[in-house]
Order: sequence, then structure tokens, then C-alpha cells
Amino acid sequence: MNKKYLKWIDKNIITDLVNKTILITGANSGIGLEVAKYCSYLNMNIIMAVRNIEKGKIAKEEILKEIPLANIQIMYVDLSSFTIIDYFVNEIIKKNIHIDFVYHNAGIYNIKNKKSESGHELMMATNYLGTYYLNEKLVNYFKTKRHLVHIIFTTSVAAYRTKVDYETFYLCNSTRAIKYYSNSKLMLIHYYKYLINQNSFNTIFHLVHPGITYTPLFSKGYSKWFTKLINIFMSICFHKVEKAALCTLKAMTESTHSYYCPRGLLNVSGYPMKKRLSNKIIRNYQETISKTEKIIKNK
Repeated sequence: MNKKYLKWIDKNIITDLVNKTILITGANSGIGLEVAKYCSYLNMNIIMAVRNIEKGKIAKEEILKEIPLANIQIMYVDLSSFTIIDYFVNEIIKKNIHIDFVYHNAGIYNIKNKKSESGHELMMATNYLGTYYLNEKLVNYFKTKRHLVHIIFTTSVAAYRTKVDYETFYLCNSTRAIKYYSNSKLMLIHYYKYLINQNSFNTIFHLVHPGITYTPLFSKGYSKWFTKLINIFMSICFHKVEKAALCTLKAMTESTHSYYCPRGLLNVSGYPMKKRLSNKIIRNYQETISKTEKIIKNK
């Protein structure tokens, strides 16, 4: 871990997080892994929810090399499968696992025409529908508890460059990959807006967008030589994943619903800043939720 960012954490994360437990989806790489490292540094308990257990074990060992006493548990979940999400949540309920924070970080970017087992475009199924379904089940579990739970969603700057297209739940066309990804992240913003309007006695919701940074997400969608070029370009022009992960940590310290993004030009890089969502980007949120609920009901 970069000592510069650890100093920033020591100065800015003054909330006592020792022995708090955070569940992180997609924790084996990218921003999810960096957040897991920072939370381990803060003496939190980590639940790494991953699609690939072997990669999860490698990520765990990477953290333990830096923080030997880190408390890390690995659990399997695939957000493209409602069946697997059901099993995952049932395991949490059966074991009565205590959770203080949930970081919905997992996401994919894939330009190869693929659909989930339920017949939805794979990015929409994983990035949005799976996250929505998992969160609804977790919130129901948290309602049986009395302690406060913070739930954080990851959106993207790409969400601000698109308009809602509800056909993207089902269509599958490699030439529209960025459209599917952008829509999935926009719909997460709509879901966040919906959640903060609900009455919930023990859940606080946060939204973060990490700006522009290179993560392994891109390697799934493009060739090796192109991802190398993307990595070099992003390293020069934007911030690194270690800095991008700080928005999540800052949101975790808030006592009310919050939205964090980088403070730099156009919010694409920089240290965290608190921001308000524009009315333009959330204006269709009720329609998004209505259509989502129909899809979940008929899954």
C-alpha cells in the first residue's frame, strides 16, 4: 500500500472502524481489493465475496503479506445468477454472520455477446440486476438485526454519458457494450435514489464513483495489447486505483446518506469530495425501479 494514501487515511478516516465487518463483492482485484487492503489496515474484518475462489485466495495472500494479522474470510457468489445469490444469502443467514458494511463493488465489462442464465444481457445481469437482487435480500436480513449497517454502491462516470435504455436488459450486441455498461451504472444511481427515499431504521446508503482509473475490468473486454495501452494512458492522465478507492472509505464514515466522487476536474480524478446528484440523472428512477421489480418477480 502506498504510504501517502495511508497517511491520508490516518488523517481523514477518524471514525472507529476496529473490528467492524465489511462484505465486499468483487474483492479479489481492482478497487475492491484496494478497499479490502485499506479496511484491513484499519483493523476491520473482511468478507471477500468473489466469483473465483482461487483468485480470492491469491488476493487474500496479497493482503496478508502486507497485514499479517488481517481477518479475512472468502465466500463464493456470482451476481449473474439469482440461484447462486440465493445460496450466498442463505449461508449468511444460516451462519448468522454479523455485517456492518456492504460494499457493492463487483462488476464486469464484456463485449462478447453473452447472456445470463435468466436470459438478460450479462453486464446488466451482473452489474445491476444481481446487485439489486442481492441488496434486497441482504436488507431483509438486516431488518432482523438492531445494529446500523452502511451499504455502498459503485457507479461510474460513464453513467453521466448515457440515457436510460430499458431494452438493454435483454438485447445482446457487441457493438453496444459501452451502452450496456453505462446503463447498468446509471440504473444503480436510480436504485440508490429509490433507497434513500425509503424509511429504514438501521441502514444508511452511500453512492460512490471512483473517477477514471485502470482496473482488470477492462482486460475482460479488450485484447492484451489494447489494455496495456489503456493502462499506460490512464496512469498518466488519471489517478491510480489506490487513490480511487479512497472515495469508498470516506463514504463509510458518513452518518447519513451520501454521494462521493473525486474532487478534480470533471470529477475524474483526485481525493474524495461529497456531492449532490443532479435532478437530471435521477429523473426516471421510479420507472427504472418499477421495471426492475417486474423482472425480479418473473425471474
